[in-house]
Amino acid sequence: MNAVEFFGLPVLSAGIVNPPQEGFKVITRQDGGDYRKVVLQGDILVGMLMAGTIERAGILTSLIQEKANVRRVKNSLLDEGFGLIHFPRAVRQGRIEDAVASPKATEVARGGGG
Repeated sequence: MNAVEFFGLPVLSAGIVNPPQEGFKVITRQDGGDYRKVVLQGDILVGMLMAGTIERAGILTSLIQEKANVRRVKNSLLDEGFGLIHFPRAVRQGRIEDAVASPKATEVARGGGG
């Protein structure tokens, strides 16, 4: 992940932002001074670039790191309000449980620790 600021404009990128033509799909959106771009390889999010409003960049970065299948949400990835609510309930619940579980509780749940 790279983050810089040009003349007061925050810019953040992660993954592949300039893909070769073959096998990739690029989706962009420009709203006023904000620019958003995602790069997909099939149904996998492999890169993104955001300039201006970057508040939801962490969610996209996480999806890139996890090599998550975004087939169900790819049309919403560039929405300003994109978040966990766009995912199926089971996925949301799993992510929330993972986020609140302590490392010790996770180890005990897996059968380790004591």
